[in-house]
Amino acid sequence: MKNILISSFVTIILLLPSGKSAFGLGISLIRQDSAAGMPAEQPSYSSPIYQLINRLGGTDIVVDTAVAKNQLFNYRLSLECYNTTGRKDYLIYNYSYSLNRLVLANTFGFGFIRTRFVRLWAGPQLAFSYEFMNRSSSILNSMVYNKIGAVVGVNFHTGEETTLGFELGFRTGLGFDLHKSIFQTILNAKPEPIASIKLIFRSWDTFVPSVL
Repeated sequence: MKNILISSFVTIILLLPSGKSAFGLGISLIRQDSAAGMPAEQPSYSSPIYQLINRLGGTDIVVDTAVAKNQLFNYRLSLECYNTTGRKDYLIYNYSYSLNRLVLANTFGFGFIRTRFVRLWAGPQLAFSYEFMNRSSSILNSMVYNKIGAVVGVNFHTGEETTLGFELGFRTGLGFDLHKSIFQTILNAKPEPIASIKLIFRSWDTFVPSVL
């Protein structure tokens, strides 16, 4: 399912009219957290380095209207896909399951520092997520969340066509269980940290100094 959504997202982006619009298309490594409202993943006693890599195990596809361009406002659209594996151990039996989350995030950034080599920006984020547990090819505990938060980011331009970006922030919100009436269940999402490293490929997106 995740692969189908990613392929569809890329296809839509490739079909967008090129013209002279500036944008960046990228992939990233994002911080992974247990889906809100679901059982937490069983703790691992592996090395701290492995745990860090495991926490940065998500996939993120990004489109940004101004990665390096010398303009104040940028709109960033990202599709985030998370998948972690958990395990329940009981006295008589045990079973494994996966926690899955798809997040469509809309970020509205304002570039306060803009140079040929770096862009420092910050702004609000509005996100929508679909979260579920998968066990034995069955989808369980499906939930939908609306989330709002704030993000600060910095883009380091490593060339005329590539940028290395870092993001930090948080988001939280409300949701409901798809198996129940919206009037029967309103769920509070715990504050969720945002941390990501993005490799962004740019097209028609270059820094041009302001002419006084």
